[in-house]
Parts: sequence; structure tokens; C-alpha cells
Amino acid sequence: YVGALYWAFTTMTTVGYGDVLPEDDGARLYATIMMIMGATMFSYIVGSASSIVTNEKSGEKQSKERLLAMYNYCVDRGVSKPLEKRLKRNLNFCLNQCTPFEEVYIF
Repeated sequence: YVGALYWAFTTMTTVGYGDVLPEDDGARLYATIMMIMGATMFSYIVGSASSIVTNEKSGEKQSKERLLAMYNYCVDRGVSKPLEKRLKRNLNFCLNQCTPFEEVYIF
């Protein structure tokens, strides 16, 4: 049974069989546990990296939404083009200086 688990996890984790093999059930069980821990750690690292990339894209999306909201406000209120350009430049500056989540510094 332990041999079957060892074979399954060695195949699943793509560790490979290599030249050195565990000889008894205790060594196979230890190797299987280490493979599970390694796969878990690898999954955690990949998930964390994915989360970081997703959060950065979320910030960019929120910045674009704020710029669009400002543009729509200017159109609805009939703001002149020179003032609209100054407002856009100011909002871009604020968004570049701080994160889009710090609303106190943006508005």
C-alpha cells in the first residue's frame, strides 16, 4: 500500500524516480510526505504570486474607473476643455503618487 502511494505521488508531483530509490516502507512514506509538502509549498508560492498580479491589475482598473468617472462628470456638468485637461492631469498625478485605494489623498 505504501509503495502504491509512493508511486502515485512520485508520478503526480513529477518528481521522477531517479537513480536512488527508497528501499523500505518507512523511507517510501517519508519520501511521499516530503513530496506532498513540496507540492503544497510550490502551490502556495504560485498562488501568492498570482494574487499579487491580480491585485495590481485591480488597482489599474480602479484608476481607469476613476478617470472615466471624472471625465463623465466633466461632460455632464459642461466643464470647459482646458479645465477638464487640468483636472485629468491632476487626477493622474494623484493616482501615480499614491495607490488608488487611498481615497483620502485622491479626492
